[in-house]
Parts: sequence; C-alpha cells; structure tokens
Amino acid sequence: MHKITSTEECLSNFTSTFNSLYSLIESTREDELPEKQDGVTSYVGFKSGFQLTGRQYDRPHEYLQSLLDIVRVQYEPALVGTYFLNSNIGFIEEHLSNGASKFGYASIITEHQDFKDAWERSVIPHLSEINYKIEEATVIFVVVTVSRDRHTADLIASTNNHLGSGFTADEAIRMFKDGLAGEEVTTDKQVYSGFCVDEALDKRMRISLWLLA
Repeated sequence: MHKITSTEECLSNFTSTFNSLYSLIESTREDELPEKQDGVTSYVGFKSGFQLTGRQYDRPHEYLQSLLDIVRVQYEPALVGTYFLNSNIGFIEEHLSNGASKFGYASIITEHQDFKDAWERSVIPHLSEINYKIEEATVIFVVVTVSRDRHTADLIASTNNHLGSGFTADEAIRMFKDGLAGEEVTTDKQVYSGFCVDEALDKRMRISLWLLA
C-alpha cells in the first residue's frame, strides 16, 4: 500500500464522486421507481443503489458496464493517441451541452476477432434487438476493450476506418491550434472511439456504447 496524500481530501472526493454518480444514473434512468406502489413504500426520499439501477433500467448490467468503460477510457494508462475518446471527456461534455435529450447505452462481449465483424455481426444485431435505431443517434461514443496483445495499431485503424471515428492530421492540427489559442475546441464527428485494455477478456472483445440524440 502507499500513503494517501490527504485523508480528508480523499474522503471528500470519494463522497462527492459517488454523489455525482448517483445523480448521473438517476438523470439517465429509463423508468421511474415510485416511492409508493400499491400502498407499499419502496423507499423514503432516497433510492438505494440496487433500486437506482435494477429497478429503473431494462439492462442494468449493460448500463453499469458502459458507464465503467466510459470512465475507464478517460484514465486508461495504455496511451493510444491524443484525439481519441481516451482522456478526452470534453468530447462528451460538448455534445451534452448542446442539448441532448435522448440517451442510449449498450455493452456486449463478442468472440469476433476483427472489429468490422464484431460491429456488423454482434453490435448491430444487438442494437436491433433492444429497439435502438442507430441512425437516430446524433453522436455515438464507442469504447473498445481487448487484452494487451490485441491492443494494436491495426485494431485502432480498423475501428476508426469502419466507424469514421478518429481524426485526420489536418483536423488534429486545427484542434491543437485552437487549444493553444485559448479557443473552444469543437468537432463535428458523429462517432468517437476509445480503447482500453482488460486481460480478463483474453481473445474476446468488449464494445460499450453511449448514444445521444
């Protein structure tokens, strides 16, 4: 174990983080759990964690996994580039601030080795099964997680080529210049992709999505 720099600050940050997560989960819920149902009190003023997800989401484990992967991609230590979803929470903030009113989520594990096959044969059919029309999404955030030996430039290139995510050299230079000049860095991408490593997946691939409209 290593020393905590400040116990008080750690506790404060821990509490505020989980309070924020609670509010985030509640604000994106699919269903509302009434405080009382048929005369039975479900909760008093404050829903428990399992009520927040298990009683308000059709696919709670998918929601939680997609949320974890969105968080994970911001802190993934296996660096893959600057203008991916990795370490760029601002891409999500930008589109939320533009007034997104619809939210979708998905997270699946596929045996397909090639990203295009995984997307076409696993992701698209799954989205159809849960009645998501991908063409209705204004923007899609995709997190691709694989084991370390599959975390390659080829995977990144095939993902970006198939989804139209990633940035050209000219786009990256323009964004870099805007940032240096103190100007707002904006993009017009419909799909953003990021990449994470999880050795537990072995030869499989996990693809998590957030869809906004």
